[in-house]
Amino acid sequence: MLHRGGDKDVPGHTYDRPTARNMFARSLDGGETWTVQDAYEAGITGRAMDHHLGERAKLPKDLTEPIDFSHPDFALLFQRETNQRGPAHFYYTHDRGKSWAGPWKFPELDPAGITNRTDYIVEGAHAMPAMLRLSSQKWLTVIRHRERDRVWLTSYVSADDAGTWKRLDDPVSDNLNSPLDLLQLPDSRLVLAYVYRRGGGEGSSVCVRLSTDEGQSWGDEIVLRGDEGANTDVGYPRMVRRPDGKLVITYYWNHTLRKDLPRYRYIAATIWDPGGQ
Repeated sequence: MLHRGGDKDVPGHTYDRPTARNMFARSLDGGETWTVQDAYEAGITGRAMDHHLGERAKLPKDLTEPIDFSHPDFALLFQRETNQRGPAHFYYTHDRGKSWAGPWKFPELDPAGITNRTDYIVEGAHAMPAMLRLSSQKWLTVIRHRERDRVWLTSYVSADDAGTWKRLDDPVSDNLNSPLDLLQLPDSRLVLAYVYRRGGGEGSSVCVRLSTDEGQSWGDEIVLRGDEGANTDVGYPRMVRRPDGKLVITYYWNHTLRKDLPRYRYIAATIWDPGGQ
């Protein structure tokens, strides 16, 4: 998503919410170059918290046909209408995001409300859990954990196909307040990407850690990006491994704390080679 607007130096999100619109960015060369597409024209036509469409907005419908999650060009997108409570709706694509079907209604849950940050693994034509499969029965998940004013990353492992879970040592115990992404390399190492949301003059940073023992422990923090004047309105990294072994890590970013650059936030990408780490 790309949000323009908002020129006030205030804590929290810095975009102009009433005029926010969703956009897509596509790369066909491993993250080196990108083209931008209007999300509404691609089929993202429902009103969402960060996608204000006025009279153009379409109401979510009931999904009556099953989705083929195993389609080679499948992707899924959830959106929320408010930040603290529901309702939520979703879209799916079978052409890698060139066009989207939806919006489809998502059932209300108990407790009510969903502020979706979507992650999933396709298990078959009609099944999708959200975590990392280490083997046929072993699963690992890392989540953003919040207690009062502290937010950090905790991890859990299951050895019985997600039937029961055991908490592991925290991958990141500092107060960072951003979601994460988790990826397994062909050599079995795990990569954890996260963004520190730091206020004041220090600024935010994009970081990774590596694990060689299936998440039982994590190596030292590696800072990929920082010292650029980004305030706390950053985060949500996603990782993709290129055929050459390098990782493309996308996230949203800004330069709000710098007075010499325009104040807007945008989707950014860092290309990182984990081979020599």
